[in-house]
Amino acid sequence: MAKKKYYRLDRIKKTGAPWRLLLGEKANGKSYAVKEEVLQRAWTDPEDKFILLRRYDLELKQSWLTKYFKDPPPRLIESITEGQANCIISYQGNIYFAHYDSETGETKKLRIAGYYISLTSEQHYASGAFPDVQTVVFEEFISRSNYLPDEPKKLQYLVSTIARHRQITVYLVGNTMSRICPYFNEWQLVNIPRQKQGTIEVYHQKSGDDIIDVAVELCEDIGYKNKMFF
Repeated sequence: MAKKKYYRLDRIKKTGAPWRLLLGEKANGKSYAVKEEVLQRAWTDPEDKFILLRRYDLELKQSWLTKYFKDPPPRLIESITEGQANCIISYQGNIYFAHYDSETGETKKLRIAGYYISLTSEQHYASGAFPDVQTVVFEEFISRSNYLPDEPKKLQYLVSTIARHRQITVYLVGNTMSRICPYFNEWQLVNIPRQKQGTIEVYHQKSGDDIIDVAVELCEDIGYKNKMFF
């Protein structure tokens, strides 16, 4: 049986676009690739942290965060940290590299890798400072049910607060496709409905005298088939 080829960030990183949308089927490795990238960078440079963003506070319960950071597995964390950490834990808004001792059952926090916040809390961070954040990861930004009022603008306000006068990278990860997604309309991502798998489209958004690029990758299908959905 041929080994499945999971998604990698190499091609979209080459675009240099600060806004990067990753679209495609579940379980093709998009989220894994992003987690691997931001964790590697956070360990290599303590001033290169990330923010994990979800739409609602409810989506950031400890139970969800624990499951989210069980992938990547301990062997990847050990590889990134040269054996110093073997897990990722979250506590009071912070995401930590940590070491779990199977003999004592104790987990020791080592250093902060990033932070987690919800988009509904955007206004609470208006006067905040995030000088050590270089990447924002918005997981499951495409909803099957509802969006916040003026959500694309709320996201831009939040990212502007985080970045201030810097340019940072924003990954928007979507596991479903939707013709009513407000981001597609607001940002005039007109080619998405007819974009081919495995391709990247770059849109040039005008902002005053500047041009800000938005890269959209429709990630290749790896042949994942859910055996319970009909």
